[in-house]
Amino acid sequence: MQSESAIEVEVLVLRASGAEVGYRTMRGRLQEGEDPDAGALRIVGTSAPELCHSTSWRFERPGTVVLSYAVLPDPQPGEPALPLRSPSVVCSGDPGRPTPPVLHAHHVVAHAVRHLAYLAEHDPAIAAVATGPLWSTIRAVAERMPTGTHPEVHRRAAPAADRR
Repeated sequence: MQSESAIEVEVLVLRASGAEVGYRTMRGRLQEGEDPDAGALRIVGTSAPELCHSTSWRFERPGTVVLSYAVLPDPQPGEPALPLRSPSVVCSGDPGRPTPPVLHAHHVVAHAVRHLAYLAEHDPAIAAVATGPLWSTIRAVAERMPTGTHPEVHRRAAPAADRR
């Protein structure tokens, strides 16, 4: 028996946290007939963010496609958020098989941050709203963000004493 396929929407809610990007992750299933953009806004509980942008998608467990959206600024800044420490974008290392074998939430957020920084420079609609401290932080974090396989980026992020 074949399982039912599902589309889930993951919303990465971003904020500036000093020199780091802070994030919360919210997730829900796309409702029958629902537009993914509307689903992202429903999940985060806002109808008019500064930015709601699809940043990636991935296949998870049999039958589930996850659409990731970045929403900013955080409409509930009082809610706890995680800092994006040692941000890095993870790749598979195989151009013919792009899915990384290991992917964590912080890697998805890092990819979104780098994507948004690129769009802030190359997409006129996003460039028009890409101002203020959060966008400065996004650009600064993206500028120094490494890319590599999971072991590579975590090896680079480990303190020198941990690499011995």
